Amino acid sequence: METRRESETLTTLCRAQAQRHPTKKQPVEVEIAIHTADIDIDYRSPTGGMTKRCVRPVGLRLLKHGEVAIIAHCRLREEYRTFAFDRIVNAQTYPDTGRTMNGHQLSQTFHSDISRLFLYEEFTNQPVSQSGKNGNSFTKPRTGKSPCATPSQGNPACQHVSGKIPAATTTALKDLQEEMMKYAEDLCIQAGQDEIAIMATIEVRQDGHRNVYVDTPGWAAGTARAASSHARIAYLRRRSGIVKALRSVHDQAGLSSGSLHDGTGPTIAMHHQAGARVSPMRVALDRVWINIASPDAGTIARHIERHLANPRM
Repeated sequence: METRRESETLTTLCRAQAQRHPTKKQPVEVEIAIHTADIDIDYRSPTGGMTKRCVRPVGLRLLKHGEVAIIAHCRLREEYRTFAFDRIVNAQTYPDTGRTMNGHQLSQTFHSDISRLFLYEEFTNQPVSQSGKNGNSFTKPRTGKSPCATPSQGNPACQHVSGKIPAATTTALKDLQEEMMKYAEDLCIQAGQDEIAIMATIEVRQDGHRNVYVDTPGWAAGTARAASSHARIAYLRRRSGIVKALRSVHDQAGLSSGSLHDGTGPTIAMHHQAGARVSPMRVALDRVWINIASPDAGTIARHIERHLANPRM
């Protein structure tokens, strides 16, 4: 059974994150691994009523007041619904049907995805200044030093990395930038939107398998889910181009699970304006956004490879 203390702890943590980074535009969501199993849940509604649901999670969403919720296909309603973790009283996953957990315990099984959710929310609602002069506009305060950090005077968030530009990694990053722009442009046109924040992350599991996540706003994910079969195929083709390009960046930089903190590779993101010819990239290493005054592919490649050589800097 769910304990009140565990439920309140989860709610407090999520709302504290939301207060630091309030959702200004729309709820932020991220996708999760497609092999996630069905979950039986006992769910408490806002009015206090209890219902039993069998759901298939497809993503996570940060709600307006800071609650983290599962986006799932509900077998009962036969449509996509959101289920806040702090309202899940009991949960049982398949094939692990012998274990019952509460909402807080269930959220811990999505720990890496929740971390990526807040990273995406930070990027979406606190965009980086192009000049790199606003030290508070980009890097979220965290414990420890940011990777690759060479603080400039008066601006600890702005970083500079010198040295030879790694050609192979730079080329792979340019390919990734092009694929992300194509996907972003398609989504903007389909939904009639003027801009979009898109983020791609690679994670390496202990068995060496690499998961690539391509995260977009809720309206974009909804557009893709509601699209015709032909349009969905086109979206998947565009997405597969991003997956292939990010894996190439991973390979060219020489990254491996042994060189990564908690298995998380570089995260690449961009704010794309519909019709734009070029959309600058941003990079996060070890789940910390790096503020780069001139975020071109060569400079980002140097940051990634320097981080590989000195991961604890």
